[in-house]
Amino acid sequence: MERLKKIDRRLWLLIAGIVITAVMCAGAALNYVDTRSGGLDGSQWVQTEDGTYEIEGFQLGMREGKYSLDIFYDSAENLSYRLVDMQRNNGRNELGREIASGSFPEGETFVRLEFALQENAGKLTLYLESSSYTEGEGYWSLETKTGAFSDFLLVFLCVTAALLLLYRFHDWEKYGSVIIVVTAALVLTLPYFTGYLQNGDDMDFHLARIRGLAGALTSGQFPVRLNTDFAWGYGFSSSMMYPELFMYIPAILYLLGVSLISSYKFLMLCLNVSTACIGLYSFKRLLRSDRLGLIVALLYLTNPYRLENILHRAALGEMLAQIFLPLLLYGMYELIFGDAKRWWIAVLAGTGILQSHILSVEMSLFFVGGALVLSVVYIAKHRWKERLAGMIKAAVVTVGINLWFIIPFLDHFSDDNLIQTDTRILQNTSVDLYTLFRVNMKLQSSYEDAGVTREEFISLGAVVLLGSLAYLYYAFVRKTVDKRLREIGTVCLCAGALCCYISTRAFPWRIIQTQLPAIYEIFGMVQFSWRFLAYASLFLSITTGLAIMELLNDKKQVMVSVLAGLSVFMVFSCMDQYASREIFVSSRSEVKNRVGEWYDYYAADVNAEEILWQGDTILTSTDIAISNYERNGVELSFDYSGLGGGCILRLPIYDYGMYKIYLDGEEIDPTDPENHQLTLRLTGEKGTGHVDVEYYEPTPYKAATAGSLIIIAGITVYGIRKRGKHR
Repeated sequence: MERLKKIDRRLWLLIAGIVITAVMCAGAALNYVDTRSGGLDGSQWVQTEDGTYEIEGFQLGMREGKYSLDIFYDSAENLSYRLVDMQRNNGRNELGREIASGSFPEGETFVRLEFALQENAGKLTLYLESSSYTEGEGYWSLETKTGAFSDFLLVFLCVTAALLLLYRFHDWEKYGSVIIVVTAALVLTLPYFTGYLQNGDDMDFHLARIRGLAGALTSGQFPVRLNTDFAWGYGFSSSMMYPELFMYIPAILYLLGVSLISSYKFLMLCLNVSTACIGLYSFKRLLRSDRLGLIVALLYLTNPYRLENILHRAALGEMLAQIFLPLLLYGMYELIFGDAKRWWIAVLAGTGILQSHILSVEMSLFFVGGALVLSVVYIAKHRWKERLAGMIKAAVVTVGINLWFIIPFLDHFSDDNLIQTDTRILQNTSVDLYTLFRVNMKLQSSYEDAGVTREEFISLGAVVLLGSLAYLYYAFVRKTVDKRLREIGTVCLCAGALCCYISTRAFPWRIIQTQLPAIYEIFGMVQFSWRFLAYASLFLSITTGLAIMELLNDKKQVMVSVLAGLSVFMVFSCMDQYASREIFVSSRSEVKNRVGEWYDYYAADVNAEEILWQGDTILTSTDIAISNYERNGVELSFDYSGLGGGCILRLPIYDYGMYKIYLDGEEIDPTDPENHQLTLRLTGEKGTGHVDVEYYEPTPYKAATAGSLIIIAGITVYGIRKRGKHR
């Protein structure tokens, strides 16, 4: 007993917290029920070619797992059922892989079916069949039997990790700032603490990326080059054109059994916490003040534009890039004005942005280039050799460790892809000046009525406007701002104002488009001019933070309270709007139809309608029999027979030039592609045969990956040895 008394009270609280969390999660997992149901309309019977009648009960996207299906129909003769995945090849080159089938017991109107899905079913369809047309009523009820143990285990691990960190870093004086920003990040993640996931502009696209990444990993790709989830699984180069390093986190969770929506939500949790911690570190180092760094980090974390990206736009790439913008700002400050030997900070920031969002890379280069041009005179007078060496190191190392992504990206960027025909008029995506700082969070209209710009809440919020005005007063009227901080604040104010100007209708995008087309072509890749508000939120958060510090020093607590209250109001208003939108994208066991509408990284002249019509089947120029058709990601195999002469086979694979074809074990060359699909010509020398189509990674891509690994290993060893010397 004496020993128990000596145990730290905090340790007892930690143990109690972990035990309570374990009990709650275990209970939630054991009692978890995921059902969906619907009616059967007896007036919808359709006569089939063989004279029987058929009615479609449902069409759902379901994840692999075990299920129980109850079917009731009150009036029919010789009633039977079929459960079919209408997106899968049945092995005989026909769409519709049968999952289960059977008949109602004689005289019974109810049947219960237990079945298992070995892989995701994009169009799981229930058909009822009867020998006669008989109107009646019925229902179906589908229950998930797999449970959600992986989801609640993830919840338990997250809560336990949080409790352990709180126990370890409990010293408020030392870690108070970290505790505050992480708590704020957790509060911002509260809207995701539900059993469903709200929809967003790009939500379906990113969920498909996660599924396809997981599918590609399962089929043996690493690093993943071709996503397996888009367009019937034909293969999609989103992994080469859209950075996906951080997407491996939810993809691996998904492979481990965590539901798709919980995997996505965990990524959002990591995103908010990372933004908080990296922002706090960067702002504290840049401004050389713990208190000021905390204020700016909170302003940046809670800026309405960032929340709009997270909660409403689901702009995952832009959200991820925003994590590293403060670090990039701090890294560039060190290279130009500080310690150039800290060039590795710019490497981390550049890598983070590059592995998040290509368009953010482009916009970041605008600001980096501008900063270097404006700082040439200063650099020339202050240890220019050391600074130039640091910049070269930062650029070379950043490119080097990202070669594994850059080389495939550049290889496919030169292709005439459909996305390159997306010529948005930037003037039309600009916003009115007053909207940049408005407080109202309501959507103005629907997506169908007015498009992306008018639908979304594109605003920086009134806090940064008021803060910037206060900064001007204290910096240039009262002149109480520290000289170094005034220089930083003024530069940030000018940069933030420029970003706001570029985002508004006042900026002459139309004139640039007509008079300077070469320049417009570069900027036009940004798609939406208001994307520059991500950088405006960064810069103006700093000026507002400086103003708040001056207000506090000037004993203007009431004004600070007004700014804080306004910020909190906008945060909870945005969160409440998200939570109150009755647009649910999926539950834990549900998956979306994997056909999708995304062909951005296919050739501009590809016929998408033909792909949709062909589906997961092989088109043949002559009547031959296809059997034993099997698909594994972007690879497939099949047998053919009945070949009497030449035959051309258009395979359900988009031809990225990354495949090898084997006929009875011997490699053969594909013929000219039809509709950009992998196409095979059989000569008719053998009437039967077996074909394997295998994915292979081009040698330059492998070399780039190897080069990145070597550079990462070298930098790691160098850093360890250098740290050892300093010790």
